[in-house]
Amino acid sequence: VIVIILSLACLYYLIPTIRGFIDPHYKKGTTWFENYVPEKAIKLGLDLQGGIHLVLGVDTEKAFSQEGEKYATLLKDYLRDQKIPTKKIEKPITRDLIVVELENEVDRDKLLGFIKDRFSIFKYDALESGRLGENFVAISPDERWEKQVKGHAVEQAIETIRNRIDEFGVAETSIQRQGTNRIVIQLPGVKDP
Repeated sequence: VIVIILSLACLYYLIPTIRGFIDPHYKKGTTWFENYVPEKAIKLGLDLQGGIHLVLGVDTEKAFSQEGEKYATLLKDYLRDQKIPTKKIEKPITRDLIVVELENEVDRDKLLGFIKDRFSIFKYDALESGRLGENFVAISPDERWEKQVKGHAVEQAIETIRNRIDEFGVAETSIQRQGTNRIVIQLPGVKDP
């Protein structure tokens, strides 16, 4: 008896959804029983309604590399302001390092002090510095900062995508982060991307 009552209740609440499948342009009439039928249909998801499912990748390595280049420029400006003579400052493309070649070894301690005080997101890489030579100082980014920069790049991409989709007024969208550098987008009811 309880199963029959629950089944009838389910059918009662499914009437607007079934009506929407039969006639998508249905308008409520004036018959007496339509006052007792629910007006809202069940919102169908991507699996029942169809739509678009996209998986996008974010180039987090590029974002991290650009952030490193920005800090290399800041370091260059500091060295110029402090009148610390350098031969070159470079950020190798293949490595997450900033390499400074000083003109003399005397300024090494001053540079390392600055890195410790103001560039705490970087650490002195003694092994790489020793491999390059006496007048070289190599600094590498802290792993926590690297995660933070890459995570921020993905969050920024999600926010940009969400803003663009919201401009079109697509309802029931799902935009989620998947893993470290992927974004899953589901747009129910949308046929053409």
